[in-house]
Amino acid sequence: MNAQVFLILVVGLLSPLAVQAHEVYQNALMRMDKTAQLFVASNNYSEQSVDELTGSHYYSKKTFPTFSENTAQASHIDADLDALTRAILILDAQEVELPHVRYQINYSINTDTEIPELKHHYIEVSRYNLGPARHHDLLQNLDAENVARLDEFGVGPHVSWRFVMAPVMGMQAALLYAARKEITDEAAQKTMCFALSCLALEAPELPQGQVQVLTPQSVAPAQYRTENPYGGTQPARVLEELWTEFSSDEPLPYSKDNPQFVFVISSNVIGQDSLALGTGLQTMVLDDAIAKIWLQRWHVADMQSELTQVVILR
Repeated sequence: MNAQVFLILVVGLLSPLAVQAHEVYQNALMRMDKTAQLFVASNNYSEQSVDELTGSHYYSKKTFPTFSENTAQASHIDADLDALTRAILILDAQEVELPHVRYQINYSINTDTEIPELKHHYIEVSRYNLGPARHHDLLQNLDAENVARLDEFGVGPHVSWRFVMAPVMGMQAALLYAARKEITDEAAQKTMCFALSCLALEAPELPQGQVQVLTPQSVAPAQYRTENPYGGTQPARVLEELWTEFSSDEPLPYSKDNPQFVFVISSNVIGQDSLALGTGLQTMVLDDAIAKIWLQRWHVADMQSELTQVVILR
């Protein structure tokens, strides 16, 4: 048998397998896409243009201080960013800047059971304007003439965004879908950020468990702006540093009603304006002894940040 005939026979045998593999892959893509669209479209969210969200409002010197449209770096400046950090940066680029905010982030990774290389990041980021609450609190303790006007504490709605991202063409977290809705004051007051109202001016407390003060892992220098106008750490950086402590390659089971990770980031809410506090919870842990893992990290201007871990046993 000559080589050409042998090759034809081999290709003939492999072709059905290749077709079958292609069908499996396409079916997995369709399943993942359907789940992604259901995630962004439910609960009264309005879908937004992905192209507009990743346009000039986002790729700018305000978000990325070293950004330049005339360099090859322009479209890759955030290629290595994780999905969580990129979600907050996109939100902040679209919404009015506010001095006193709290973010609640629900995050899950959906990995296809048949094609493990296929995965989507599902991020729900709600940003609450705590400016009016800060203003009201000061009026309870100071004379009105000693308190700045309400508009100086920040005027803007409570908002919630949903993002679907995935690794695509060199991007660690390319944006596939996005949706937005506004949250009423009444709904914001009733929504819980862990054990507190999302509009509370107190700090979330860690639960009872095995407590350990950790040495934070080093995080690569950021291409995005990491400091707010008050000298404090930007929420995106607080979240990125918390995620660095949590992140693992081990896939967790996906459930649309139970996020794998929950984060609450408070910026200029508790006490002085240069304070940022990030609290994270891993809701499911693939360990026979550990049920949940909590992390909390304080950032105060000109001070070393502190990282605390609480492990909840089964």
